[in-house]
Amino acid sequence: MTRSLVSRSLLIVAALALAPAARAQAPATPAGLATPGAATSVASAVARLEGIPDPRVRRFVADVLADADRRGLPLEPLVAKALEGVEKEAPPARIEAAVKGMVQRLAVARDALKPAVSDREVTAGADALAMGVPAEVLRAFREMSRRRSTAVALGVLSQLVSRGVPVAEATRGVGKLVERRASDAQLLALGQEVQRDLSQGIAAVTALEMRTRALVAALPAPLAPMPATLQGPGAEGANTPGRGGKP
Repeated sequence: MTRSLVSRSLLIVAALALAPAARAQAPATPAGLATPGAATSVASAVARLEGIPDPRVRRFVADVLADADRRGLPLEPLVAKALEGVEKEAPPARIEAAVKGMVQRLAVARDALKPAVSDREVTAGADALAMGVPAEVLRAFREMSRRRSTAVALGVLSQLVSRGVPVAEATRGVGKLVERRASDAQLLALGQEVQRDLSQGIAAVTALEMRTRALVAALPAPLAPMPATLQGPGAEGANTPGRGGKP
């Protein structure tokens, strides 16, 4: 996944997370909705595959969509991944591999984030896995968040990794804020402030440590200790940004 795609996904998650009233007034399944993680019917998803010129790839992706729907997985990320490959003029085999990788990550993310799982969370979790974040980290975020959505926290985590923060450091930094019940707005502020620091030439890890320390100082003490997964080897599963299963 490219940095721009991670940023767009995070902005969408943020808009949904911070505008509950608008979501309540919106139709459940708006026509032509192309938001990652949003509810999409198989029929509408397959209809969008007309943008794929290769009929064999269209059939392959349609079959994947049907299987994903039976398994209760989000469909929109799969359509987006296929169309991304077409836009980049990737060969059919790479598009199929990218879609297959995406459905596998969605399944792993859904299982790791149980029992409270929304399509947005599953998609954010799959994006995090694509960036090299271990599934154990998703489980730890679920444990700390209880029934609160993990979508924004995982989106910020992916964003930080895409900007050059090693997975272990990004996991611990975001984990500290989740541990202390930081709001979605505060989590998003972390990503924005780190980005500003990077634009001024500050090293990624230094920027994250500085901004995390400032936010933690303003938050209440944690209700429970951070899971060991976020403090030890579990957070070290990959120490560089992932490639995101790009076509």
